[in-house]
Parts: sequence; C-alpha cells; structure tokens
Amino acid sequence: MLLKQNQIEKLIILVKEAGEQARKYYDFSDIRVQYKSDKSPVTIADRELSDLITAQLKQMFPHIPIISEEADLEHNMDILKENDTYWLIDPIDGTKSFIRKKGDFTINIALIKNKTSEFGIIYQPLKQALYYTGADKKAYKEYNGITTQIKVNRNIKNDKALNIVIPTRNLGEDALNFIASLNVTSSDQVSSSFKFCLVAEGIYDMYSNFSRINTWDIAAGHAILTCAGGLIFDRKGNILTYNKNSLRCPNFVAFSSHIGEAYIRRKLAELL
Repeated sequence: MLLKQNQIEKLIILVKEAGEQARKYYDFSDIRVQYKSDKSPVTIADRELSDLITAQLKQMFPHIPIISEEADLEHNMDILKENDTYWLIDPIDGTKSFIRKKGDFTINIALIKNKTSEFGIIYQPLKQALYYTGADKKAYKEYNGITTQIKVNRNIKNDKALNIVIPTRNLGEDALNFIASLNVTSSDQVSSSFKFCLVAEGIYDMYSNFSRINTWDIAAGHAILTCAGGLIFDRKGNILTYNKNSLRCPNFVAFSSHIGEAYIRRKLAELL
C-alpha cells in the first residue's frame, strides 16, 4: 500500500512526539538499564516509546499488524510468518548511544510489503532532524523548520575515492577486507540508522554492515535511501529483501547507485 500524504503527516507528528518523550529520559542523570536474553541493553525509554508508537499505529492503521523490537519474540515471529504487510518499528535505535549519552540514537518506523520496505521515517531527537519518504516516493529531510528533497551523491564514479560511514562497533575481518578493497578517502563512525540518512543526503557514499543486525535496524533507512537514489545489496550482490522466516538481516552494502552496481557486485564477489 502507498501511504497518502495526510497519513505521512500524522506519522511525522507521532515520531516527533516519541522524540520528545525520548529526550526527557535522555536528560535523566541515571538511566536504568536492563539486559535482554541476547545480552543487548534495554531501558524504560525503549519500552515506553514502543508502547506509544504501537498504540497510535493501531489507531491510525487498525488492519496492519506491528512488529516492534521490544515486543515478544514469539508474537513478532507469528506476525512475520502470517502477514505480507506489517509495520516494523525500532523505538530507540542506538540504545547504547542513548545510555552513554552520545546522542546519535534514532526512532525508526517502516512499512514492509511483500518483502520490500515501502515507507520509512527516521527521527533524530537531539538534532531534531527528520528523514522520511513522501507519497511521491521521493526522500525528504526536515531540519530547522525547512523541508528539502534529498538525493545520494551523484558526483562519483567507481574509480574515484569514496567517503564512507561505518558502525561504531568492531567491524570484523570481512568488513575490514571489503573496505580495504575500495578506494576510500575518508571514513567516519556513526551509531544507529542515522548512517542511512547520511548516505541518502549525499554526505557519505556508502555504508556496509557485515555483523549481526536485525531488520528493524535497517528497514526505515532502506526505504529512505532507495527513494533518494541509493541501493542496498546483500552479500551475494542481490537487492536486499525481508525474509518471511527471520528477523535477522543479511550482511549488506548500502550505497549511492552512482558508484555502480557492477562495481559493488565485483567487490562483494572478491570476499567469497
């Protein structure tokens, strides 16, 4: 389903409301941290934002089921296997950054249909920077009250130097080998899905991830980057899609399409 502009505007209001709630918790001197079964951290802010976003999505779109990072795994898997269309939300992406008060955390909402990310919205509360896909399938950024269309960097060819953004975690041998095979001029570390936004608006040319990651971490950014003229390939050089049987995301490379699809496929093949 394609969302109408008035529906998107309601989602913008929702994500900003969630952002204000996140800022209140972020300002606490002591954020209480618990740990999930997979040893990843979670805070009361993660859970309250999940409840807020879930409740409002149910009101606005009562017939579309919702998968949230903070929901029960069995519940999420049932929705995944039984539905072709569903919301995929990450109430706080970059929880570790949130806890350490690094500021790069984001709020992500995506709409998945037939294994494809159809719509995405990402909000960075501290910067009050909003990225989203419009009803016209273009990508937009709202900042300081001004909304502009964003596009990936077009002034690049695969034989020129690349400016890349990388995760803050340890990259691993495959990621390091892949980056080493490229002509990289500069690289910067950024937490959360904000990396997709930076590639989508042409500040960076590429973001690759060869470590463990979940679909709610990337789905909103995937939609935004695609509408901005970018692509996301899996490890085999195929367009990344969303598996009906798993919430795990395959290794991927997100990049400006002006780098060249053949070039990225060749570089990925060198890792096999």
